[in-house]
Amino acid sequence: MVAMLYPRTSPCQQHDCKHGVCFQPGGADYVCKCSPGFSGRRCELLSSVSFREDSFLEFEPLQTRPRANITLKLATRREFGVIAYTAEGQHLAVELFKGRVRVSYDAGNYPVSTMFSFETLPDGEYHSLVLVVDKKNVTMTVDGGPARSVVNEGPREYLELRSPLYVGGLPTDVASDALRKWHLRNASSFLDLALITSTVLPGSQVQL
Repeated sequence: MVAMLYPRTSPCQQHDCKHGVCFQPGGADYVCKCSPGFSGRRCELLSSVSFREDSFLEFEPLQTRPRANITLKLATRREFGVIAYTAEGQHLAVELFKGRVRVSYDAGNYPVSTMFSFETLPDGEYHSLVLVVDKKNVTMTVDGGPARSVVNEGPREYLELRSPLYVGGLPTDVASDALRKWHLRNASSFLDLALITSTVLPGSQVQL
C-alpha cells in the first residue's frame, strides 16, 4: 500500500491554537480567537480568571535562581483569601489578611519572616501586586507605592521547592497542612477576581 499525501484545504486543519478557535480571514494565514481568560498568538497565556469557593490555579514549581517575579492584578471586596502559596519544608505564603497583603517567607532559616502591606485592598478596585524573591529577600510593591522587604536571615541562600505554586486558593490537603503549620492564617479561595499579568509563571492547571 502506498501512502498518499493530500493537500490541506485549510490551515486550520492543523492549527495549534491552545485555548481558542482557529479562524482564517480571507485566504490569509490563520489566527487564533482566544477563549475568555487567555491571550497570546496561540492563546497559550492565561491572562485572567475568576475564582469561586474551593478553586485555585496550579503552576509548576517556582524557579528562584537567580530570582523569581510574581506580578498580579487583583480586585476584591473580601478581607481574607489565598493569593499565592508554595511549600515543601520551606515556604512562600501570600494572603489577604484583614484587608492587607501578608507575606510569610521561609528559605530554610529559622525563624520565619513575615511582613504586611501598608495598603488595604478590599475596595473592589484593581490593585497591582509585585513580589520579587531574590535569595533570602522578598520585596513587595502594591500599586507602585513604597516597597516593603523582608529578609529570612540564616545560612540558607535560596528558596528551593519542587512543589507546585498555587494561586487564588489551595487543594484541601494543602490548605489543611498550611494552616496546621501556621504558614497561612486563612485558607479561603480568593473569591472575586484575579487578573494574572506576569509571564514568568510556567505551565498551569486550573480547578474552577
